[in-house]
Amino acid sequence: MTVSTTDVVFVWGSDVAPYMQAIHGVCSLGAVIAPFAADPFLTEPHATGSYGTVDNAKNYSKHEDDLQLESLYTIENYSETDTNNANNQHLEEFSVDVQMNIFFAYVIVTALAFVVTTMYIVSTWLYGNIYTNKSKHSQFSISTKSADKVETQHCGLPDLFQRLLFVPVVIFMVCYGMSERGFTAFLTTFLISHLNWSKSAGSNASAMFWITFTIGRLSGILIVKHVKTITTLVLYLLCLCVGGMLFLIATFVDINALIWLSIGLVGLGMSALFALFSSWVSENICQLTSKVVSILFVSNFIGAMTFPLLQGYLMDHVSQMWFAYSQLIVFFAMAVLFFIISFTTTVLSKRYKV
Repeated sequence: MTVSTTDVVFVWGSDVAPYMQAIHGVCSLGAVIAPFAADPFLTEPHATGSYGTVDNAKNYSKHEDDLQLESLYTIENYSETDTNNANNQHLEEFSVDVQMNIFFAYVIVTALAFVVTTMYIVSTWLYGNIYTNKSKHSQFSISTKSADKVETQHCGLPDLFQRLLFVPVVIFMVCYGMSERGFTAFLTTFLISHLNWSKSAGSNASAMFWITFTIGRLSGILIVKHVKTITTLVLYLLCLCVGGMLFLIATFVDINALIWLSIGLVGLGMSALFALFSSWVSENICQLTSKVVSILFVSNFIGAMTFPLLQGYLMDHVSQMWFAYSQLIVFFAMAVLFFIISFTTTVLSKRYKV
């Protein structure tokens, strides 16, 4: 993702927004498709051991009274120890078979990744590196103009202000990682434990989030072509904050329809923020080099790693409602941060006539 994000910014320059959105949109689409693609490899095998089938061993572990083992001996001849040993043996065989099936799925994905990486390396070898050999081909001369335009635009602010503005940019990315990972990690748990939803309903709610998340990213490809990046970013932030408020209200009044609506709004509002904010930063603050993009991704991961620990602690030791409270706090923190960053950038741009 770091390489692709840097490449599209360099190639497309100020027109990067839809292409940045496309990269992240396809990534989300892959996340939605992945469980369905992996499902054939998760089919339970019917391996047979010396005492019976795996299915019978599983039946024993669930219903001891109804245990039926297909074997050379009848169930009356089994002692309790023998039966437990047979059960453990079958479950071990079952685990090994499932691991092997998952292994094939990972092999296929790795092969696809290898093919794409090889194509990238071959194209670089045939046509040259776009960062060092810009004029070898006509498409690179177009990219050079775009890159020069972006470079002039990005370097309009003094370096000191670019570095200072980059601090709240990093904080914004940390908050984004907190919001996304926190919401997805505890949504199902909150609905089941606090609102007494069934496990199936909780799982469907999580799927609802990811579906709207993917739709939001893919629709963003078309939206940013006709709407300014900052306007689109404000709209998605507004959708996120409204969804967070509705979710909090819905948990108090316990209206299921409102909860479903709020989850969809949160997924839609959160979906395009990473790509939109990255595009906006490249247009107004600094050029997205590989180093800058790496810092943004690391900031995102820091928020994603740390926030669930805090959120889980609050939910366990204070109240389950802290799931909704903490998410809403982070949503509004992102909105306030962006307002501060954009307002400061606008003032400085006018001051230095960028």
